[in-house]
Amino acid sequence: MHASPTLARLLVGLVVLSAIFFIVERLLAMGCGLGGRAIAQPATEQGEPQANLAWVTPAIKAQGVSFHTFESAAAKATVSYHIYA
Repeated sequence: MHASPTLARLLVGLVVLSAIFFIVERLLAMGCGLGGRAIAQPATEQGEPQANLAWVTPAIKAQGVSFHTFESAAAKATVSYHIYA
């Protein structure tokens, strides 16, 4: 049984998309972000104050993206996050 050309293109597209997501995931895991900025915050030394860490990132304004903050007891600061819906 032969796959139709449309199905074959769809499968190739899915494989390429999967590869792109894998690469992006690896880059993010290494701390690479948009514009070469690190996304993750550095771990603090025991007893070091966390006040100098930027737990609130700039709001991204895009369709379907919402920006939120909450007070984190662990960070002892306001922390931000984005939701894509």
